[in-house]
Amino acid sequence: MAAMSAAEAAAYAASRRRIFFIAGHGMETPGTFQLSGECDVVVKKNTCEVAFESDFHRAMEGLLSLPEEMALHPIQYRDQITQRMGSVMVYSRNHRRINGMESSCVKFIYHLMMMHFREDARSKYIEIHDDIGSGVIDLARWKAARTYFGPPRLLVVRERLPGMGPTAFCGTAENIEMIGDLYEHSIFPTREAVETYLGKRWKQDDAELYDMLDDLRKQRFMNVTQEVLCGHVAGVYYHMICRSMAPYVTPNIKEYVTQWQNWKKGNAPVNVRKIKDNRLFDERYIRESKLRRNAYYRYYHSTPFQEKQYTTNMANCRNLEASMASLEGLLHATNATNATNAVKQKEKEKIQRKIRLLRTIRNEKHAHCVHRGTNAQRAAQRAAQIEEAYQAALKSANRTSHREAQRQVEEAPRVAQRAKKTAQRSHSRRHSRSRSRSPTRHSSSQTHKKSQNRGNNRGKNKNRGNKE
Repeated sequence: MAAMSAAEAAAYAASRRRIFFIAGHGMETPGTFQLSGECDVVVKKNTCEVAFESDFHRAMEGLLSLPEEMALHPIQYRDQITQRMGSVMVYSRNHRRINGMESSCVKFIYHLMMMHFREDARSKYIEIHDDIGSGVIDLARWKAARTYFGPPRLLVVRERLPGMGPTAFCGTAENIEMIGDLYEHSIFPTREAVETYLGKRWKQDDAELYDMLDDLRKQRFMNVTQEVLCGHVAGVYYHMICRSMAPYVTPNIKEYVTQWQNWKKGNAPVNVRKIKDNRLFDERYIRESKLRRNAYYRYYHSTPFQEKQYTTNMANCRNLEASMASLEGLLHATNATNATNAVKQKEKEKIQRKIRLLRTIRNEKHAHCVHRGTNAQRAAQRAAQIEEAYQAALKSANRTSHREAQRQVEEAPRVAQRAKKTAQRSHSRRHSRSRSRSPTRHSSSQTHKKSQNRGNNRGKNKNRGNKE
């Protein structure tokens, strides 16, 4: 990781687990890698899908609305993340992935410049998102320094045409500072690394901003893989940018993606032969879609969704009641007009049909709200009953344990006295056994010595006989 030294990366990673989001352009390759350490990757788009600026900013608003604890644990709080950001894919170190392996993640490649190079009839130009920045951005640092709240801001920088005067962005020192501001909260590449390169590359004083950015995007350190990021700085990475497939994978994969997206919209069937020709796409897109569907199913039956639905229905009931009140006022105004009875009757029937329709919708949503409120009240009552039973059992256990401890304290002297008497009895028994066994041992030893003497005498007599 050339933009951050090993010591800096180690100190940064050791501080605490952090949240990052990618500001740039994304691409993926056929391979996967094994996640290690405390690293999770949350991906908004599906395989081969493009993220437009509006998609990125909507996902960014959802990420900003998440509490830090939820954003740090995407597996545990996936329902809450889905509620605010929509469908996401979570690649986690302890979660099964599309290839059946533990802790595997798609090999994402990032080009860390949150800007678009475009061309029109006049000249070439760059659109810079200066309210977001560029790079792998630390969310906490970015939020702490955020001063702009509103729609996304774009800075358009045009190329200097031949024979024309300098543009408004002509000045090397000012341009280096402006580009460095884009990477102020980035951990890769850092602001210092970008400014150091630009200072060494551009020696003249009147360099154009377009030329400096065009040169910067061609440098190798502006590209990084997710594997490298996870290997150096652990944390949760939020991927809300494009997932374009690498050009060298399959030439006709874009055509197949278009067919599949049209099929989802109900426009055209998918060529089954091309499914066999694109096993990579089949494995990722279809299986990942199934996993997202399962996550959505769990979300629809989760507490966050039920709470959101209850809040939405309550707001809709209030809006419908306000609409019905305005229509009833219009109905009274119709009665007060000087129109003929036939015209009045026709207009009144039209208004009354609208009121009946709105009342039917309001009653249906109100019934859902009442049902949800009743279930919530029953759940609260059950929880209260369980808590009361738990507290009663805890008090009973405490009383039982107190009585048992008191009984043990009272019986402690008696137990000690019994143990002392038992020890004295066993000691006296061992002493009496040793005294009763000692004479026997003495006599047996004497007998053994006598037998040995007899044997020795017999041997001596034999030797004498042989000599004679």
